[in-house]
Amino acid sequence: MSVRILFALLLLVAAGRPASAVTMYTSDLTFYETLAGLSGTETILNFDLNRPGGIVNSGDTIDGITFNYSYATGDLLRITDTSEAGQATTSGTQFLGTNFAGNFNLIEDAEGFDLGFSAPTIAIGLYFTTIDEILDGDFQLITSEGTAVNAAAASALLSDGFTRRHFVGLIADNPFSSAQIRTCGSDSGCGGFFLYGVDDIVAVEAVPEPATVSLLAFGLLGFVWSQKKKRQVR
Repeated sequence: MSVRILFALLLLVAAGRPASAVTMYTSDLTFYETLAGLSGTETILNFDLNRPGGIVNSGDTIDGITFNYSYATGDLLRITDTSEAGQATTSGTQFLGTNFAGNFNLIEDAEGFDLGFSAPTIAIGLYFTTIDEILDGDFQLITSEGTAVNAAAASALLSDGFTRRHFVGLIADNPFSSAQIRTCGSDSGCGGFFLYGVDDIVAVEAVPEPATVSLLAFGLLGFVWSQKKKRQVR
């Protein structure tokens, strides 16, 4: 089997895939219940094993997730401790913020940041924590397969009695390689100026489709056989 034929077969498999179905979540309970029925490697990044106050530079990778960003103000991503920020977080005592007051700043950091995954991914979810008023769609999770946004109603009130957490999640049939974390920007549709943190980022790697794996194996065997026959003829 020639390389051209193998490539053509792979294109046929890709063309035969149905359009991706995407489900958006604002309920963390429903999201995790769905994850329980999925196959794949799950990674949860909660920042509690990172050095408090440590800087996460653009291009740095933590647990297979690469962070990319560029802020005009020069702000940097930073591991923040709850005692420093004066607010709780979803698990442990540390979360992802910036070196501006330990949190993300809607006005300065409205562009958010990007996540790159070390393997094709079919699910991603994360929490936003804040003590400020939040409207529908203030937080956005954007992938090539679709966009998920938060609900104004918080998913829970945390242990300090005033920090609220908002969950945003997305599960897709077809895998994606990156995600963008964005706020709605500084337009009038936002809930005014607000500070927020990010915690407990969960990502699930996709499992290769059996048909694709079989086709690749068949193609490889065919290629090896053809090369062997050529050597015999020579």
